[in-house]
Amino acid sequence: MWSGLLYSALGIINPVLNQRINWLWFVLSQVGFGIVAGIVVSRQERVRTWQRLPFAVRAGIEAPGMMHEHREDRGR
Repeated sequence: MWSGLLYSALGIINPVLNQRINWLWFVLSQVGFGIVAGIVVSRQERVRTWQRLPFAVRAGIEAPGMMHEHREDRGR
């Protein structure tokens, strides 16, 4: 989609550059890059995020009852 938009607009924006681009190779390299990037991203390990935690926890607000409190005197 981006290549099509660029192809249609570049003739108006910069006609000299438009004449120097081999559009077949440009589109093929875009498709190749997309395929390789998709494979690399799909093989990556998932990273845990704080997305599902309440906002107060993500913002770092310390409020009673929001998180388990860790005390040294818990067992006494």
